[in-house]
Amino acid sequence: MPLSTDFLNECVSRHNSIRDGHKNTAGLTKSDALCQSAQQWADHLLQKSEGFSSNLLVHSSDAERQGAGENLYYLSREETMTLDELKTWRAQIPDDMFNSQPLYQQYYDVKLEAAKPFSEVDNYNFVTASSHNGYPIGHFTQVVWRSSTEIGVGVATNGKGKYFVVAHYQPAGNVWPAGNYSGTYDENVSEQKPGFVFTE
Repeated sequence: MPLSTDFLNECVSRHNSIRDGHKNTAGLTKSDALCQSAQQWADHLLQKSEGFSSNLLVHSSDAERQGAGENLYYLSREETMTLDELKTWRAQIPDDMFNSQPLYQQYYDVKLEAAKPFSEVDNYNFVTASSHNGYPIGHFTQVVWRSSTEIGVGVATNGKGKYFVVAHYQPAGNVWPAGNYSGTYDENVSEQKPGFVFTE
């Protein structure tokens, strides 16, 4: 499906709202090249998922995304919905996920992770620059990774309520000194500003 400008702008805006809540972390800018690679992988995931009960939500290879960082999201509804209809449905179900929200808010909002004791930001220890409880942190850390400067987003749908959302980031987050990678968690995942609370 063609990615709407409003959807893309909201993705960028919501990412940057979170990044602005972390010290010394500049906003992301939209990259057409990253949008293209993200869209290609979203289309691939949709194609591979047709006819299977599993959503087959798997990451692209480093080569396929040309070294970009990647966050993925999948949503399925049995009813046929347009994106606008899905937004109306989402508004009727508090704390469910819609639009660019899967790419950032599920990593911030504990209410969206009912099966887990913490959201990813709560899993992260800013002193040790690691997960303090063994739960995932990588989606959150990519969202706020300081040296990442660009983002691209792609969405694919089968027109029957199934959506794949892919976000690509450059330079990639969650990297450490090895080969061509550079940067560390303590250097790139900054503490939250005092009093910062992310709201939708």
